[in-house]
Amino acid sequence: MDSRQQRVTSLVEHARKAGARGAEILSTLSEGLEIGIQRGRVVSQRELASESVSVRCWLDGGRAGRVSGVLADGPRLVELAMKAAAKSKPSALEGPVARLKSVASGLGIDDRRYQSTPVPDKIDVVAAAERSVRSVDKRIVPEKFIYRDGRELRSFANSKGVRLEEAGTTFTASGAVSAAYEGGTLHLESTIRSRTFASTGSLPFGTNLARRAAALLETGETLDGEIRVVLRPHVTARLFAWLGEAFEAQSFLNGTFFLQPRDDGEPIIDTRIHMVDDGTAHGAFRTRSFDDRGTMPVPLTLLREGRVDGRFLDPETARRLETGPSGHVVDDELVATNLMLRSGTRSLNAILTDRGGYSLAVHDFPDMSGLNMLTGEFEVQVHGVVMKSNVQVGAMRNVTLKGNMLDVLNRVVDVASDTDRVGHVDAPGMLLDGFTIV
Repeated sequence: MDSRQQRVTSLVEHARKAGARGAEILSTLSEGLEIGIQRGRVVSQRELASESVSVRCWLDGGRAGRVSGVLADGPRLVELAMKAAAKSKPSALEGPVARLKSVASGLGIDDRRYQSTPVPDKIDVVAAAERSVRSVDKRIVPEKFIYRDGRELRSFANSKGVRLEEAGTTFTASGAVSAAYEGGTLHLESTIRSRTFASTGSLPFGTNLARRAAALLETGETLDGEIRVVLRPHVTARLFAWLGEAFEAQSFLNGTFFLQPRDDGEPIIDTRIHMVDDGTAHGAFRTRSFDDRGTMPVPLTLLREGRVDGRFLDPETARRLETGPSGHVVDDELVATNLMLRSGTRSLNAILTDRGGYSLAVHDFPDMSGLNMLTGEFEVQVHGVVMKSNVQVGAMRNVTLKGNMLDVLNRVVDVASDTDRVGHVDAPGMLLDGFTIV
């Protein structure tokens, strides 16, 4: 994969000579491999490749235009961006960003083994995961398992002298299983993501997925009405991945997010919930040295002991608020980087033993579209196992949980010491009240 830094820099100079008051170019070049496994055989294998370049040009008065394409069409893209800028409205908030501080090095996001790892080793990651499903329980049927990797080169330059380039690798392994039960068929999926091949290849995600499926096939006691819910670390991670994307400035300026800071500065949710966004965490899945606007990610405390504290800022909103951008722009949207929640001091098993009583250990939150980000009201369909103290005594499939997330996050029973990294979220287990089974 060739460096494109010089070509991107030259295109910025071309835009300036063509009459642009400001210019900004981001080039992205990626390559990779995808392998599908089914019944122990490779059923698909394809090379992955993509290229894109984003061109922004500014004219007098902050009139901005943006187009995208491929780098070979750079001069034409500059011309189109300038035509778009000529038709746009003036804005004092528009313009390229200056270098705010030096870019971090040694982020651990480019696996040196990427080029040298043989294809049979990649195949074995998902082939072994698929085999492990059969060894757990004969009732569990493995479906398609997929391995995917990629290496991406990002090159950036703007007319304020910012010159940046980084390469990073990603590795993903996913799989699905099914199982018949009285009254229907259970379908479950699992995906693991990492920056290194070794991390992806060492996680027993097939075994873990099969064990969760087997637990959901058990019969026994069921629950109804208002219940206590157990969120194991991977489920907590899924929930806060959804919530984390709403911490962009406009959500608070416009009042469109149910977690609004209080005027008196008091906590709005349980003080044990403390969440940090850190885009520079070593080796984490969304770590990067700069965002799509050329800004280094700023570590932010989003929730400080139950209080809303930080928010994501694009350059334009940052100028309006007379502060600096936070480095969270991806494809013209504000996106969380690596979210990290504070853990507790006791294991989930110890907490359940001490608390006693019944609870529902939710398998996952695969779809949170039933969560209203304005009001916090939610209605989501889940699977789960019924726990009495720390012992499973039943299972429930396709049940609907209802409640209000603001109320739930104010009714935290305990936060566990068990933690797990799921994609871009590091999260602990939690025990929560405020849920109702429909």
